[in-house]
Amino acid sequence: MVNEEDDPETAASAQLAGWFLDPSQLDPEQRRPGVVTGLTVLVVDPTPGAVAAVTALVAAVSGDFRVDVLVAAADGAEVWWPDLDGRLDDLGVRHRLVPVPGPGTPAAFEALSAAAGGEFVVVVRGSLPDVSSLVPGLLRVWIDGGDALVLPERSTSSGSPADPVPVAEVVAVHLVDLLGLGDGPVRGLVVVRRWLARRLGDELSRVADPATEVLDRLRAVGATLVELPVDPA
Repeated sequence: MVNEEDDPETAASAQLAGWFLDPSQLDPEQRRPGVVTGLTVLVVDPTPGAVAAVTALVAAVSGDFRVDVLVAAADGAEVWWPDLDGRLDDLGVRHRLVPVPGPGTPAAFEALSAAAGGEFVVVVRGSLPDVSSLVPGLLRVWIDGGDALVLPERSTSSGSPADPVPVAEVVAVHLVDLLGLGDGPVRGLVVVRRWLARRLGDELSRVADPATEVLDRLRAVGATLVELPVDPA
């Protein structure tokens, strides 16, 4: 279960919030001098493509964050784990396999989110998009108090919704897709604060409809979601 001490207090009138962030609004040189925050990379899919994706992601963020990597010990992981293990050893990044309670993405996300130690967690699934906006985007979200940064590839995201669909609801659906729980076409990356990742993953493997459950949990806590479209790698 979620440790409530790790979860900020939420008001009874919590409401899902969200907005779109344009890359032109970012300062690529923005940094937080003297502040080193933990970022845990969660590898939920045991595929060969994860090796290159995780290696590229670690290289992109390790100068700004204290990075560690958690990999779901799911069926098939043993095939590519030695390669990833060797690469992360060479990079000096802490990493380990984490047992999962069952097959599928919900079980993997449940186990990995519970084990994450960084203030932020980033979920890696399959190929990696262009991550040049990731660090300045995440720092902007951090400063503005956002709870999640959703980075969909432009070619797979519909962008700003037409009224009366709230922006927050559209971003929430994109987040679910990027976690691997939905059936939409969105590809990309998602970064979530640790407390929210734990809330979303808590016993997720036990629910009948994980996608709907995660959307309901996002609404219940009044999460603030920021979407930053990115280009394919």
